[in-house]
Amino acid sequence: MRKKTVVLIPDAGAGVFDRILYCLAQSKDTEIHVIVNEKKQFYRHSRFIKTVTICPLEITNEELQLKINDLCEKLGIDIILPIQESLIHFLSTNKELLPKNVKIVDLPPSNSLSTVTNKIAFSKHLENNNISGPLSYVTSDCKLSNIENLRFPLLFKPHAVTETGMGKGIVLLKEKGELQKICNEETNNKDGEFLFQEYIAGYDIGCGVLCKKGEIIAHTIQKDILGDKRNFAPVNGIQMIHDSEVLSIVARLMKSLDWNGVAQVDLIYDIAKDRILVLEVNGRYWSTLLASLRAGVNFPSLAIQSALGNELGEKHYSEMNYYNLRGFKFKMRKKPWIVLAFRHIWNHTPIRYFFKDPMVLFAKLISRANSVV
Repeated sequence: MRKKTVVLIPDAGAGVFDRILYCLAQSKDTEIHVIVNEKKQFYRHSRFIKTVTICPLEITNEELQLKINDLCEKLGIDIILPIQESLIHFLSTNKELLPKNVKIVDLPPSNSLSTVTNKIAFSKHLENNNISGPLSYVTSDCKLSNIENLRFPLLFKPHAVTETGMGKGIVLLKEKGELQKICNEETNNKDGEFLFQEYIAGYDIGCGVLCKKGEIIAHTIQKDILGDKRNFAPVNGIQMIHDSEVLSIVARLMKSLDWNGVAQVDLIYDIAKDRILVLEVNGRYWSTLLASLRAGVNFPSLAIQSALGNELGEKHYSEMNYYNLRGFKFKMRKKPWIVLAFRHIWNHTPIRYFFKDPMVLFAKLISRANSVV
């Protein structure tokens, strides 16, 4: 009988964990163990999870590392798969603290992860490596006299990792009055540098990658097809595409970072100047991971196989459309009849995965209802 690969996910409270779980559950040769905080106890009901260990909500990375070591010994863990950037950074820097007989998925160098999680450092990295990105303005003195020559519209972007994510904190500034207002607010609230960036009119492109020593070993490319997102949040409807120019740009970027492991590179097609620009790199799994899975690339599974030293071979994917539930709702407003297209819903939304692990969905609904009462 073939031995299962025993996987520990130590931060299963992360927002993308459900997607990673559905990906790993595609293989019957994977045994999944997780650590979650007390607010996520509904994962005890998952048919795909072998054990669930509950930790305090405010556990530190150091405390979590000790818990990881304990579970690795008790459960016979083969490989550790962290999800959140903060834990990835900690484990990348402190691999020697983990059990010697346990593997960990490939993680990016800590200096590269620090670069991509700080938007100012990342904009400088793009410039130093001749990789096209939006024109950026950095100032440590947020006074109108220092930035009055900036061309509008432009974006104000929080640049520290603790401030960012899911479009959080990004503000579109259309004229000098708005610029002066945010300068006054930010100067009063914090010290340090401020990042302003030109606003690009176009459509979003994403490239999910798995890398080894700076080389891309698996990828998918997607573009936004709904244009309905708000406040710079993730897209709700995408088309999986092949684009050699995007792949070439991303390959140069990953090489310059000597990247290991997964990442999602966000780009934008500039309609006015017919060019593709790099916006940012998220050094973790991404919200449209299930679209990549449906198209033919199972990134979490490949990350584990790569770390275990298995040959992956060339990975191909299909071009297709995919919608999250918010995106499907948006599409339904324009085409109400689509709600009757059951095959389309099953193949192009995450509905199929909810039905494969229904008890977790029910437990989540009950948990939310109890929190409201």
